[in-house]
Amino acid sequence: MLPPIQFVLPLLASTCLLVAGSTSKSRKPSGPPTFQAVLTILGSGPADYPTVARQLQGRAGALDTFLETKAGSATDKIVVFLYQDTEEEARAELEKLCSNPKLEFRGVFSSSDGSATAEEVRAGTRIVPGYKLFEYTFTLPDGSTKVEPLLLEKKPSVTGAHIASAWPDTTREGVLNVTLTPDGGTRMERLSKPMEKGLDRIAIVLNDEVISALVAQAP
Repeated sequence: MLPPIQFVLPLLASTCLLVAGSTSKSRKPSGPPTFQAVLTILGSGPADYPTVARQLQGRAGALDTFLETKAGSATDKIVVFLYQDTEEEARAELEKLCSNPKLEFRGVFSSSDGSATAEEVRAGTRIVPGYKLFEYTFTLPDGSTKVEPLLLEKKPSVTGAHIASAWPDTTREGVLNVTLTPDGGTRMERLSKPMEKGLDRIAIVLNDEVISALVAQAP
């Protein structure tokens, strides 16, 4: 019998849970799960198991962790199986999974020496007004991990407040379909229109962590 953890999960808006490129890089641990959390879903809106399970998996992917789920004994319950070593670590993971996420779209500093400029900022030898240094950690095709310094706009162009609705794509894993508000659409157009397509990038930042840096594409 796994140690149970009781936890309340405010009904998660899919807006900030499944983001393009957020598929988890973590593989399933070799051993069995070590903790079992029973989440109580609160809030308005549909609370069916498949929807909430997809939301949790999407959030786990963005946080680069691994979990499994199953339907609970009631419609407002969902069971999560965790693989942490201690209850303290399991609770910390649940806090991250269930906290209100902060999603932002920020422009990446673009110039012929953008990477070199970011390295200079990281070394403390240069300041670029209007931009803030972030680190983007991603996995290469050979399985190795790379950390890329990125200079992002200090003020995000689009935030969760500018997203009208979002839902996970059922045909493409880790992809979120997003409908922006009119103001959000204007902001995104203002961000992307001057960009050089196929070269300039837009960063997706979740809870102050870069989870994707997409190359701007022609419409």
